[in-house]
Amino acid sequence: MMDTRHKIIVVGGYGAVGQYICEMLHRHPHVEIVVAGRDLAKATSCANRLSGARARLFDIHTADYSAIQDAALLILCVESKNNKLAAYCLSAGIHYLDITASSALIDAIERLNKPDFLAKSLALVSVGLAPGLSNLLAKHSVNRHLQSDWVAIDIMLGLGEKHGRAAFNWTFDHMHSRYIIQQDQQAVQVRSFTAPRAVILDQKRRFFLFNFSDQHMLAKLWPAKNIKTRLAFDAVLVTELLYLARQVGLTRILRIKRVQAFLYFLFHRFTIGSDRFIVRASCGIDKRELYRATFAGNSEGKATAAVAAELALQMLHSKQTGVLHINEFISDVPGFIQNVADYDPSFSCTL
Repeated sequence: MMDTRHKIIVVGGYGAVGQYICEMLHRHPHVEIVVAGRDLAKATSCANRLSGARARLFDIHTADYSAIQDAALLILCVESKNNKLAAYCLSAGIHYLDITASSALIDAIERLNKPDFLAKSLALVSVGLAPGLSNLLAKHSVNRHLQSDWVAIDIMLGLGEKHGRAAFNWTFDHMHSRYIIQQDQQAVQVRSFTAPRAVILDQKRRFFLFNFSDQHMLAKLWPAKNIKTRLAFDAVLVTELLYLARQVGLTRILRIKRVQAFLYFLFHRFTIGSDRFIVRASCGIDKRELYRATFAGNSEGKATAAVAAELALQMLHSKQTGVLHINEFISDVPGFIQNVADYDPSFSCTL
């Protein structure tokens, strides 16, 4: 009998988020999972825990893509240095999904949307918690009040979650940085982890500007609106200490790789805080809030995986081509968010 299952190759499928993606997709009988990566032993170990899954050696930094030619969809869970893999997948008719949070890489993939490049499949970016669910929550809020002139995205992350090294380093790389946001239709440079905004989520806490890519993508979509994304951690004391460190310039040491390695060791050795996360998008006019939408749960990594898995299932039946952000691909936002919430009992949404 011919195998009618769709082959999904998860590159980095044995990593912190990749394992969750493989487990969630494995629930669906019409999907064949291939766990791929540079470490075949880890890929094999992960695949052996999922009946019917297979392991495959694949290094994204080589020019040999023969190991992925039979894929219907490729999910990338490791950080790439360029858009070459995405370009290959689009030209070969392989759907491509990338969970990166890097604005630079998302922009590079988005640049593949050009007249002289023939895309035979679909590539999705802005996949995860932020960017990802944050984009959709903002879209849902603005759809309720199109006249709003500002959008605020507030993200609380739990310090107790054991993130992979790439995600950990990305956060600390951006703790001491400057970036451009849209303010009154003008490009304005701001400093990360400044401009506090007091918000009551689980409790009253202050959130600080952070360079998540969702605000940049949404600024292109709504050029007349002021859009800012802010970050806080579940441990209020740690958040406030980081703010004070940013004010006097001490956060620059967080960009030193040896310091990051030491902190990564400490965070994995000792538990500070919980793995609770909350994402809220709100919109309004002047100082008046008109609408808010919230998604919360335990494990940011699991939430990212749930978003990726749900998108993957929808992509398999999509006829669209080119590069899209999650909010451009998903039309039924409430339905999609509810589907994601159903992946884990700790997840909840208020729309």
